[in-house]
Amino acid sequence: MKAKLIFNLPEDNYEYSLANSANEMYTILHDLQQKLKYELKHNDNLSSDVDEYLEKMYHELNLELSELPCSNQF
Repeated sequence: MKAKLIFNLPEDNYEYSLANSANEMYTILHDLQQKLKYELKHNDNLSSDVDEYLEKMYHELNLELSELPCSNQF
């Protein structure tokens, strides 16, 4: 199976740039997810408020990512 994305440039420049940077954005989100997970697991110096906030952000990020079509990649 093949798929082609066709853009009418320069009119679709924003959409083209977005599609072209999707892999980089995926990597950034995955790295952020892993950093949050690491801090929650290994950083014992966090205040309870910071720990709760990071935990909330980690779960919200995972929830949002789980709703993507490629969610099995996260």
